[in-house]
Amino acid sequence: SQKHDCCVLDAQGKVFIQFQFQNNHKGFSYLLETLCGLDSVENIKIGLEATGIYSTNLLDFLWRNGFEATTFNPLHIKKRLSATTLRKTKTDKSDAKFIADTVMHENSQPDTPVLYHISELKSLTRFRFQLVSDCSRAKIQAKAALHILFPEFSSAFSDVFGSSAKAVLNKYPSAFDIAKCRASSLEKLLLTASRGRFGRLKAEQLKTLAKHSIGIFSSAKALSLQFHLQQIALFESQIAQVNLQIKAIMDDIASPILSIPGIGYTLGAAILAESGDIHRFS
Repeated sequence: SQKHDCCVLDAQGKVFIQFQFQNNHKGFSYLLETLCGLDSVENIKIGLEATGIYSTNLLDFLWRNGFEATTFNPLHIKKRLSATTLRKTKTDKSDAKFIADTVMHENSQPDTPVLYHISELKSLTRFRFQLVSDCSRAKIQAKAALHILFPEFSSAFSDVFGSSAKAVLNKYPSAFDIAKCRASSLEKLLLTASRGRFGRLKAEQLKTLAKHSIGIFSSAKALSLQFHLQQIALFESQIAQVNLQIKAIMDDIASPILSIPGIGYTLGAAILAESGDIHRFS
């Protein structure tokens, strides 16, 4: 994250120069100055480990300055390195030399710069996947707390995370709270949250279930449930915002993938993002 190790081999495969440069503007400028002083851009072959976020900026910098670069899976490099040496310790310096030698002797194809839209879709779809995962985890934790506080609650709603159910639980998170609240207050809350779908009958049902509930009262569990519901609301809001960005990009690129039955914006974006440049495939 702080530095890169660079090894330059000459035409005979001998080490010409080996150095470190910082992972910042000054370091990148030093690398560019050094490379340009060696030979013309088209005669220089570059290889590096695909280290995710730590190689992304460097790759983009090299592409913008006209260089071609090939990335290698770190596991592939480690496996090949262990097969050619008895050395147990793995160092960035020795890895840099090994990668340079691999680029020199292997007929590997350089990577192509990732199109801006594809890069954005990859970030958005992966972030969306993480948000959905986090939201699912929060729902599991909320259900666990609800099972202790008011296990019968789920029988009153088809979805305990629907707008009406969440409105009730946010204000009355336990059977104890619902049992002691005023029926008129609960009815008004339900009418507003459900836009008139639920009212007095649903309020009476909840009151009856609460009075005969086997759930226990726990202020800690009640607070936990309310916090999980707040997290779920935040995650759902963020997912909706990400969906809008994905749709905007997909509309912009007008990919024919959306014409395939069963593939919508989210799935189509994920396929395009993970496939990258389709021309890489035979």
